[in-house]
Amino acid sequence: MLGAQIATVFKNDAPLCALVSTYQGAPSIVFAPRVPEDMPRPYIWIQAPIDAVPWETKQDLRAAEISTEIVIVVDASESWLACETIALAARELLNRKPAALRGAIAKVTGPSIAPSDQSVDALKLSLTLFGAL
Repeated sequence: MLGAQIATVFKNDAPLCALVSTYQGAPSIVFAPRVPEDMPRPYIWIQAPIDAVPWETKQDLRAAEISTEIVIVVDASESWLACETIALAARELLNRKPAALRGAIAKVTGPSIAPSDQSVDALKLSLTLFGAL
């Protein structure tokens, strides 16, 4: 759910969409367990939540702290600046706390270098969100 909401926020932002490739008629922004092998770069991959820690209060408020990562990938032959520009634009969108995201964004960190092979460069953003269940 969180990943799909983030993807919607990103896909509704024309300046961000202009920075990524197009895949099957839509911006190359994907929320899936794996990135399709034929997806052109640059793209944004929103990973499934890494961690979801539920918690409750004495007033019966049920909520969770959810953490996920967003990976921006460009061809190694492209400018590193292109990868950083996409990552900073995505982070700015998340920092604005879009209404499409349920919950409160606790923090967005990065961009930081993401593991990759020599054919690509990748940066990641780490997102922690608090939300009601």
